[in-house]
This record gives sequence, C-alpha cells and structure tokens, in this order.
Amino acid sequence: MAFCYNVPMNRRIIVVGALVLAIALLAVLSRSQNEPKEKTKHYESSSIGIAFDYPNNYFLEVKDTGSPQRKRTAIILTEDTEENRLVREGKTPPREGPVAITVDIFQNSEKLSAEGWVRGMSYSNFKLSSNEPTIFTYKDRDTVSYRWSGLYEGQSVVFAHKENIVMLSVTFIAPSDSIITVFEDMLESVELK
Repeated sequence: MAFCYNVPMNRRIIVVGALVLAIALLAVLSRSQNEPKEKTKHYESSSIGIAFDYPNNYFLEVKDTGSPQRKRTAIILTEDTEENRLVREGKTPPREGPVAITVDIFQNSEKLSAEGWVRGMSYSNFKLSSNEPTIFTYKDRDTVSYRWSGLYEGQSVVFAHKENIVMLSVTFIAPSDSIITVFEDMLESVELK
C-alpha cells in the first residue's frame, strides 16, 4: 500500500486505467482467436467451372437469363432477410431489388478478351464508369476491375474462363456497406475448374 500513497493521484488513475485497458484488450484478443470464423456455404458448378464460398446468412439463386443467341447464367446472392425474401417472392409492391452480389457467366461467342468485352458489351455497365479500368492478374487470368454508378454504386471484376466471360459484381449504397466485405471474401474463395 505504500506504493499508492507515494504516487500522485493523477498517475494512479493513469496506471490503473492502463491496466484495465490492457486486461480488456487481452480478453478481447483471446476471445476472438477462440471464436470460429463465420460459417459459410459452398457453391460449385461443374458445367460453368466455378466454385466459391458465401455466408450462411445469404440466399443464392441461379437463373438462366440467356437467349437463343447467347447463353447466360446469373448467380445472385442477397442477404437472407425478411424484406429481401418478400421481394424475391413478389409479395411486396413493385420496387427496385436489394443490393446484391452477382456472378454473371456470358457465352463469349466473339472470343473477346476481358478488356475487349468490358469496353464493347453493354452488359458490363462500363459506360456507367467515370474511370479507366484496372487491369491485373486474378486466378492466372487477365482481369479487369472497375467501379460504376447507376441505380446503385457498383464494382465489377471481369475475366475470361473456358468459353465464357465471368463478371463478378457487387452493388451497394455506401462504401462502408458490409456487402463489400462479403464480396471481397467471396473473391478470395473463388476456384476455377
């Protein structure tokens, strides 16, 4: 107790506060290391040659959105909320759909490069972009990434795979929306077969 009496009051408060903060930080760190990562589901399509993981709290739909002239498959991921379920089931008044992550697979009849497809096809939404695309290598493929702004804000990543163009996109309202992190995690999990 002699220690407490010889130390000025403001220093005691600082020391005690630092100790409490250190103990709290250690507790949080040890708890987060022991918690399992968020559970995910796995999607895989052998015909398309793509697989990825997505959170349990997301709903996945696969739709054939092509025409006789061009095959197209859309894989749509939306957060599985009551409101989004009602929209999917058509039980709400007509409105715009929720923000989503989409994986669109387009038949690449023209055998375009990813950049050629992005610049030349309206499906890409590139005309809604005010910046030049970023070109990089993703999964050993030449890949194009760009932001665009329409009804929602959007980010797309496009590459050629097999006889197709694959466009992975996320729509969001604000750059801090959690769906962006879900999209980034999904991109890391993608496997091309």
